[in-house]
Amino acid sequence: MIFTLDELLAFFFVFIRGGVLVMGIPVFAGRVVPIRLRIGLSALIAYLMADFVPLAPIQPHVLGLVIGAIGEILCGFLLVLGVRILFYAIEMAGQLIAGEIGFAMSASFNPSTESSSTSVSQSLFYFTIVLFFLTGAPLSTLNAFVQSFQFVPAGGSFLAHFEPFALVKASAGLFSTGVQMAAPILAINFLVNIVFAVLGKAVPRMNVFITSFSVRIAAGLMVFLATVGLLAHTICEESRGAAEQALSLFTH
Repeated sequence: MIFTLDELLAFFFVFIRGGVLVMGIPVFAGRVVPIRLRIGLSALIAYLMADFVPLAPIQPHVLGLVIGAIGEILCGFLLVLGVRILFYAIEMAGQLIAGEIGFAMSASFNPSTESSSTSVSQSLFYFTIVLFFLTGAPLSTLNAFVQSFQFVPAGGSFLAHFEPFALVKASAGLFSTGVQMAAPILAINFLVNIVFAVLGKAVPRMNVFITSFSVRIAAGLMVFLATVGLLAHTICEESRGAAEQALSLFTH
């Protein structure tokens, strides 16, 4: 089998952009998925797409190849960032919930994110991955990856197509989504604190801190279980829009 130079260059650039995407999205990131499997999946995607993606003009020297590879890494990073914003929001919501109900000290190592996170954050993380697959978000992400070559050809510069305001908007949405998910727990904890503040004034000898601790845990867990359906609905909606959010970081 004989390959032309353009086909080899297209395979190389698609492999880099696809490799960054496969290595970065939480479904395949971390130590859970073997790195050989991720490299093989990136090579398979590059092999299937090499004949169909547009190829930008490449300078006929090593520096042009290096510049094109750096551009592909940055394009893949933007796609990963657009998808991972949902998981960052989940991590933020988990940290807020754990802090409000007293589980902030239950932090442990999460092999999927290779970082320390609370038990609530880890539970929400894996719950989000399940819903991520159920909503067909991986297929939408792959579709967004294919469409990204219409914005930035293989080996092309992404600077002319990068939309910084879309990145700022997506980052702002991270905080709003995280707070929205944790809002019921924040509200019930606020009410519990008010009630025990009043009890502390009415009964000075009462140990408000120790007594309120168990009540905060019980009330927080009850509200959390009662709002799981609403939380799942929010995660599903955000998962369906993750691919569009990733593409919004590019412009013609």
